[in-house]
Amino acid sequence: MKSFSIPIISSKLEKNTDQVLAEAEINGIELEYLWPKYAGRSLFTGVFAAAGSDGLGFSFAAEIPHNKVIAERTEPHTRVFDEDCLEVFIQPTAPKTSPAQTESPQTDKQNCTYYCWEINPNGACLDYCVDYGPAVDALAGTTEEEHAAFKAKSSYTGQESVRGKLYDFVAEKPLFFDYDRIPKAKWVQSVDDEFWYLELFVPYSSLGLSEPPKAGDIWKATFNRIDAPRTKPGQKKDNPKPGLASLLEDTNWPKFHQPEHFAELVFTE
Repeated sequence: MKSFSIPIISSKLEKNTDQVLAEAEINGIELEYLWPKYAGRSLFTGVFAAAGSDGLGFSFAAEIPHNKVIAERTEPHTRVFDEDCLEVFIQPTAPKTSPAQTESPQTDKQNCTYYCWEINPNGACLDYCVDYGPAVDALAGTTEEEHAAFKAKSSYTGQESVRGKLYDFVAEKPLFFDYDRIPKAKWVQSVDDEFWYLELFVPYSSLGLSEPPKAGDIWKATFNRIDAPRTKPGQKKDNPKPGLASLLEDTNWPKFHQPEHFAELVFTE
């Protein structure tokens, strides 16, 4: 499992996130292409992250040759993951009770909820929460019939508007996607000088927290990039694959939603 140090700083990060992070001289984290068939154009993507007094701040710098991006969607909660996209998936360590856990015996031994933001170059964002772990495993059962009943609970139709709830499996692990449970955040982005820049601020209240993490706390997370397949006019390509870069490690499944393979974020003063 990869591990990265995330500094705790006394500054507020809601405004001028990128500027505050730059002044703090924070080391960047470079995303890697784990799956050779999904290496795409193998573009550079760096992320700077810190915990401020009011929330978490992230600053992306993503290489975009010739400033050309694939992004048609402008509305929130649409399929931005089909286009060029930058993502943050983050799981705090503080115990919580999720909606999925209300349908089975609850557990407070481990937080099994992570929070997601997927943003395209137009600023369209898909934000939602995902539950996994023992409570969701119990809902999914062990037989094919129980698996089918678990997935049948979904209300998300798979259409352009991404709303509702999705009970599904990724890398053979059951996950509960709640697209109606939206963690609040603020972001701005721009495309300039052959780079796409994204600033994301996440208040602690969006993570169910009332205070910053403490030195030594360890969270789980992955930062991701989707580089949509490029094809020239008139060119035909069978099953074009996107470029997928992330912080995941030790998995052959080309999917980001694998919390057991997320990296560790170790908070330091």
